[in-house]
Amino acid sequence: MFRICGHHVFNLIWAYGMGKDHLGDETNDFRKVFHKLMDNPSTDVAIIIGVDDVCGQCKDNVDGKCQSYDGTISDKKVLEKLSLQEGTVMRWKDLVNLVAYRVKTEQDFLDIFSQETLESRYEYFKKGIEKLTSTKQAETKRAG
Repeated sequence: MFRICGHHVFNLIWAYGMGKDHLGDETNDFRKVFHKLMDNPSTDVAIIIGVDDVCGQCKDNVDGKCQSYDGTISDKKVLEKLSLQEGTVMRWKDLVNLVAYRVKTEQDFLDIFSQETLESRYEYFKKGIEKLTSTKQAETKRAG
């Protein structure tokens, strides 16, 4: 099981929308979590606020606090948008389906993130959601 904060759920979906080869700037922990979840969508994740398993080796993780970004505001907004409590545990694929159900429009996205984030990442988010929730993706994972 991985502990993943709200905004990293979206980062993982964006990364998938960009393509697996676009992980060069991410920490080793991000890549590890990304590949585990994409290869095993039945993996359990606990949704948290703040520093998570993705943050482990990041240079900005100092004593369990991120020095470059206070994602706790967006983490809380993600939980609110998804109607989840901090610490909720669910399978990655179920979480992705919930995100797809609750975040369908640009306005839904703006309820969580800034206009700047919308402009730079919304298209990748949509691509990631489409790829992760497609029947073909689900069949491929079951067959593997």
